[in-house]
Amino acid sequence: MNKKKYIYILAIFFCASIFVTFFAISNSSSLNKHFSEAVNQEEEEYKFRLVGIVCSYVNRFYVEPDRIKPKEMLKESLSWLERIIPEVRVNVDDKTEKIEVLVDEASKVVDFSKIHRLGELYNTLTDVLYFVNDNKHHEIKTEDIEYAAINGMLSQLDPHSVVFPPKDFDEFKIGTSGKFGGLGMVVGLRDGILTVISPIEGTPAFRAGLNSGDKIIAIDEDSTINMSLQEAVNKLRGDPSTAVILIVESKKSQTNKSVTLIREIISIPTVSSKLADNNIGYIKVRNFQEDTSEALEEEIEKLTAESGGLKGIILDLRNNSGGLLGQAIAVADKFLSSGMIVVTVEPMGKQKIQKAKKSSKDLDKCPLVVIIDAGSASGAEIVAGALKDNNRAPLIGDTSFGKGSIQQLIDLINSGAALKLTVGKYLTPNFTDIQSVGIAPDIQLVQSQVTKDEIILFNENPHFREKDLKKHLDEHSKGEVPYEKVRYLVHIDEEEGENEEEGKEDKIKDEDYYKIPDLEKDTHVQFARTIILNSNLYGKDDEFLDKLKPIIEDFKKSEDTKIADALHTQGIDWSTGETVSPPTATTKLQLIPPKGEVKAADELKIDISVTNNSEGTMYQLRGMTESKNLLIDKREFIFGKVEKGETKTASQTIKIPQNSVSRKDELIVKFHEFNKNAPEDIKSAVSIEALPKPVFSYSYQIIDEGEGLTGNGDGIIQRGEVLDLVLFVKNIGKGTSEKNIIALRELSQKEVYIERGKMELGELLPGESKSLKIKLTVRETLEADDFSVDLTIADTTYGTRISGKLEFKVDQNGENGIMTPTEKPLMVMDDSVPIYNGKSSSTPVISYTNAGATLMADKETESWYRVKMPEERFGWISSDKVKISGGVDSAEQKEPDMFLQNVPPLIELDTQNPHDTFRQEHISLSGTVKDDNEIQYVYILVNEDKVFYKSNKDASEEDKSSLSFASDVPLEDGPNVISIVTRDDQDLLSTKSFVVTQLPTEEKDES
Repeated sequence: MNKKKYIYILAIFFCASIFVTFFAISNSSSLNKHFSEAVNQEEEEYKFRLVGIVCSYVNRFYVEPDRIKPKEMLKESLSWLERIIPEVRVNVDDKTEKIEVLVDEASKVVDFSKIHRLGELYNTLTDVLYFVNDNKHHEIKTEDIEYAAINGMLSQLDPHSVVFPPKDFDEFKIGTSGKFGGLGMVVGLRDGILTVISPIEGTPAFRAGLNSGDKIIAIDEDSTINMSLQEAVNKLRGDPSTAVILIVESKKSQTNKSVTLIREIISIPTVSSKLADNNIGYIKVRNFQEDTSEALEEEIEKLTAESGGLKGIILDLRNNSGGLLGQAIAVADKFLSSGMIVVTVEPMGKQKIQKAKKSSKDLDKCPLVVIIDAGSASGAEIVAGALKDNNRAPLIGDTSFGKGSIQQLIDLINSGAALKLTVGKYLTPNFTDIQSVGIAPDIQLVQSQVTKDEIILFNENPHFREKDLKKHLDEHSKGEVPYEKVRYLVHIDEEEGENEEEGKEDKIKDEDYYKIPDLEKDTHVQFARTIILNSNLYGKDDEFLDKLKPIIEDFKKSEDTKIADALHTQGIDWSTGETVSPPTATTKLQLIPPKGEVKAADELKIDISVTNNSEGTMYQLRGMTESKNLLIDKREFIFGKVEKGETKTASQTIKIPQNSVSRKDELIVKFHEFNKNAPEDIKSAVSIEALPKPVFSYSYQIIDEGEGLTGNGDGIIQRGEVLDLVLFVKNIGKGTSEKNIIALRELSQKEVYIERGKMELGELLPGESKSLKIKLTVRETLEADDFSVDLTIADTTYGTRISGKLEFKVDQNGENGIMTPTEKPLMVMDDSVPIYNGKSSSTPVISYTNAGATLMADKETESWYRVKMPEERFGWISSDKVKISGGVDSAEQKEPDMFLQNVPPLIELDTQNPHDTFRQEHISLSGTVKDDNEIQYVYILVNEDKVFYKSNKDASEEDKSSLSFASDVPLEDGPNVISIVTRDDQDLLSTKSFVVTQLPTEEKDES
């Protein structure tokens, strides 16, 4: 299948992509007395009020009361706290029904044996939250602890019930209303620069001439270099009729221009259309928001006027994730004059039936074909189900997502947050429950691919659906089977694929996320068009699909021929036939490198050969791999026709990603043959060894004297100065960093301007150091006496990173003593003497020097000397730590080395290959973490569960820089992602991860 590359896009007209379904805003405050009293308490101490409020709503409105299990909800709630707070551990003993909650060394035991109702859950959980909040060390906001606890609790109900914190709730409301004050363009980060992806026609951005690829350098004089994408979007949005000034670098001219735009109410385009050949209207409905049905009518009127009379409509609901219930009903009603649209099931089983309403504007007689896929969810499934069950239109495509639940959105009193709670389910007009099974199309179209590198014919269901979500509501019906299934061949331009890497630096594709697909190349659209033109879709009855059979067979035959021809070009005979005597075959699996032991970034070649040892012929022989490692799972090996005595070989070469973690997995090849004469399965194993990774450490320094700078050379920041921020980065890891990024974000003061916010160091070998300079301007208008900016240094291949906050003091008075030029050799009198960035001990230490070292001073004050550093930099040393050294030649002066201010802890394991097993139920894991200063703690995660924690707070001073650990780590069936996490006193994190795959008991017994 096409391997597409996706970029993170945050649209200024953000479209809620959560499978929200449909909701009603509720401001109900009729809580029971117990919870109402909790809300009314007004004390300075933080009260965990929302827990009680949410429990009350769940108790009264949740769709399936039998799923409310307070004990399990408590355990999952505490598990979520364990994940977000390092020092929290939770040990559950189901036999004694007790939970031990540890916060570092503080301990609390919770008896959950008597928790049977949500009120009892509320009391117990609130008590634990106070305990955690009082004893935690981690700087996490109390309200975030409460949100995590509630969402952990709700996750035990279903994957769609959730609490939105205020910020997320604001975004959610924009997605469902479809309107906000803004400029009307999609923006994204390209190479770290805020870039226009596409303006929307008729909006301020479109009228101002902004184009895809233009770079937004500043918003209202604030540089976007230091902004996150979310922050930039927030600045671009605002009240209608307010102005915003953008500095834009044109993609075409590469010049900057100032553009003043007036914000307007922006409507998210929810429906688009295009007139296809033969006067067939194509309509794409992307979601269901407040104006969807109105927009649909407008598009239909436009198509009707353009065509003079539509011969049919293709309604495309692919990747439509849902939205508002009322709008989904209105869209379905547009194509129906009678019949049921949907049945909603409320708590306690109460049903409500929504029926179509006859209207003069109905298109109930216009031929219609509906396209759905695995991304069609919620509202899209309402529409598809209504049109299918009412015999209004055939459905083509793929089985839908399978979300048959309804959520209600409830404002949580005076908090700005909201609860999205599952309060109902819906059934199709035939009373079919599609929860977790989806709506099957009448004609399923299955994509196939044939290239020299990969053949995909039978991996039919790679898509993520509702049934794959944890704790999804159970299905209560079996999924329907499509009337017919047709494989179609997707064209892959192999030459383009080969050249993709070569030209990707210079080729930036303009992306329009609201662009209608190329109708001539879209197989689904072309098949729908064929159905409309060659059949009478009006008056569709139960036998209608039988009448479509000739059209389906012609299409199927055409696509089968295309697939067979494509296979023939690869030397594969895909013909069929009968076998008189059952054939027997010998199979052989060869892995290169031998034993399947491969390193990350290398290639794994899988060769499978089949020899037909009998008189009979094998037809359409194929093999498919099975493995817990998705990289090698569901790989297809196509042999086709294998005649008597013939040996055929199929191969695949798999490029192991450079950032792969160490793991070992079983590999099984299962065979299939047209006449069911398949050879036996063959088994092997693949072991991947991770490459050593780079580890970054860094220092920083302010330079305020030199070309283009306007400082006074004292190493201290004053208002009005133009400075150089120098970053020093060293790779202290064992692996090379080939591609990396340095990003500066979240500048605390807008009166400070940073020239560049994103840079690259280039290749950084183990032990190698590099530096770079960034211009920094401190405006005269700055009133604060300090500012800060967040720094991230990341390797884009391995994902290793180090983050920290660079903090700067500002001398508002400029009175730090008079500097005079000098030229004096100095000798250091003590060991470990610090050299500072400026003539103040409040500035960062940039180096240390020892007794006997000689330095050369070029400036002095009453109590400081400025001394020369490497790369024409300078530092300051206290005059009471040195003496003037006579008779030393300046050529003999040694410039001190740069001090690494921020060095992350390093993790060393005692075992070299702990991943090299899938036969054990646990592994023993031990090692040591080391730091240049002090370790805070180390913990071990298995998947998302914390199984070990050790603090270092009671260590002696000499032992604080290292911490040993040992644990017997339990393994679950399947892949276990094991991560060792440690943090030092500078809040620098380090992680080491690998995967251990545990085979289920029956598989271990068989192997």
